[in-house]
Amino acid sequence: MSWKADRYLGDALIKADKRGVNIRYIAMGKIEKKFDIQILHPNHEQLQQIIGGRSIEVIIDKKEALVGIFETDNEDISPINWTRNQWFIVANRDSLRHDFYHCFLEKILDRHQELTEEEKRIYNIIKEDN
Repeated sequence: MSWKADRYLGDALIKADKRGVNIRYIAMGKIEKKFDIQILHPNHEQLQQIIGGRSIEVIIDKKEALVGIFETDNEDISPINWTRNQWFIVANRDSLRHDFYHCFLEKILDRHQELTEEEKRIYNIIKEDN
């Protein structure tokens, strides 16, 4: 989630987290750590240029999804979709899992660094989250 979306949704997500909702947060930019499972996407600036805006993917209880791209300079008319279509939800959950794995692989393969114990813990949670 970008810092702009976080400005609007961050407080609601924090309240949901306090109610026991499992939040898996991929920050698209430097955002203060708020959640137990939160990482920074390593190529967020390049990704925004490639897709032409800021993506948002919110999956709720594996049953509903709010997904789209806030297009640069067209945020107010950007295509954002809400659905209960299970195949669409599965595909978006896999996309988010891909982003977590991408973050870990970028650190290991490109920066030649080992994962921290915290990153290993998050990796295991994401790996087991079916």
